[in-house]
Amino acid sequence: MIHIGRHTAQRENPVTLFLLGMRIHNVWAIRKWARIYRLIPRIFQELEREPDLGYLGGISRITFRQPLIVQYWDSPESLAAYARARDRKHLPVWREFNQVVGKSPDIGIWHETYVIQPQQQENIYINMPFTGLGQFTPLEPVGKRMVKFEARF
Repeated sequence: MIHIGRHTAQRENPVTLFLLGMRIHNVWAIRKWARIYRLIPRIFQELEREPDLGYLGGISRITFRQPLIVQYWDSPESLAAYARARDRKHLPVWREFNQVVGKSPDIGIWHETYVIQPQQQENIYINMPFTGLGQFTPLEPVGKRMVKFEARF
């Protein structure tokens, strides 16, 4: 559903942004990257089913050579706990990735983690379905209470 107008998500607490990307360097190594592609949904299914893990929401952009996953977490501690939990899907998927890819240059992977304080967040959604922070944070019209971005460089 498209929400007409200008909206912003006003979050009172910090949010942890986790970016995960992969790059296929050798498209002919289809057995390797296809196997990895099929593993990723297992993690998302578990996270969507269990909101107590601290996962707030996310977006996946599965493209041919450079898929990107954007996740929002309630804290870096929740993210780290999930990544290390032996009874969760992430650890077996990570182990299988390492078995499949190992030190092969066929596939690369990267991730970045950022903790963003409320006063350092800015988001505006114009004529959009709720996405990004707007998926799980209440939205209000822009102008009613717009937080100004206070970057500290």
